[in-house]
Amino acid sequence: MKLEIGAHPSIPHPFTNAPQMPTSRPKGLPMPPRLVTQQMEQGLSTTRAMLSYWTGSCEVTLDQFAAIASWGMGERAPLDKSGISRMINGARGIHLPHLLAFDHLNEAIWTWQVKGQDAAWEAFGPPLAWKVQPAWVEASIWLPHPDDPRARLTLHDFVDVLVGRLPLPYADEHQRPDPNPQRTSEALSQLLNHAIGEQRLTPRDGIARLLAAYPVTDEARRQRLRGLILGEDSLSREELNAELMAVAEALRVFRGLEPESYGPMELAAELDTRGR
Repeated sequence: MKLEIGAHPSIPHPFTNAPQMPTSRPKGLPMPPRLVTQQMEQGLSTTRAMLSYWTGSCEVTLDQFAAIASWGMGERAPLDKSGISRMINGARGIHLPHLLAFDHLNEAIWTWQVKGQDAAWEAFGPPLAWKVQPAWVEASIWLPHPDDPRARLTLHDFVDVLVGRLPLPYADEHQRPDPNPQRTSEALSQLLNHAIGEQRLTPRDGIARLLAAYPVTDEARRQRLRGLILGEDSLSREELNAELMAVAEALRVFRGLEPESYGPMELAAELDTRGR
């Protein structure tokens, strides 16, 4: 016999002693994604954003970036210019050999910049043996652990990032430029010209002030940025990846904003608005 007891102040919900049949899912409907699948998708997205942030923050080319990884590994790294760009843009997967390369690359840069050149030579040998210029290592950055800025990311951490177990706030997904490089390049040119107009400066004075705030000393990149503002040059996808961090800092200084108040994420949001 089925007995059903009504609600009572101490028992807010009625209950029954009768067996309850599970509610069946309508047939033919797709199953919702498992949490593990969502986690993996987020991890892959974070890893791509991390690589975009890393390459964009280093004042080296993608070929030089890959060469430093080879020096750190002591053998040819599974990274190259086109492969890195394809990983960033989702056209290529990211697998364990790549994570091993990231680990050795990060360790090499960290050792050089934190422990010193002698320690790096002892651990990895002379960089020139891999055609790596010391200036390239100096112009690169190492990736810290989000919970301890003094500690570098290790292979274990890179794996955790890829499987969605370790978020990286400094490598937010929104830091990546629009996949349409021509549109993004035009939007960046418009944004820089608009910033000059906001300050009521002549184009000549505005470009001079922007270049003074631009934290890159490489003359070729400085001339390329000047050409972009004047509408004479356009940036490729690789060049946009490399410039996002530096241009964001230039705009922050140019606009007189507080440190850490404007960065790649804010710049990407402005570009997204202008590129629509």
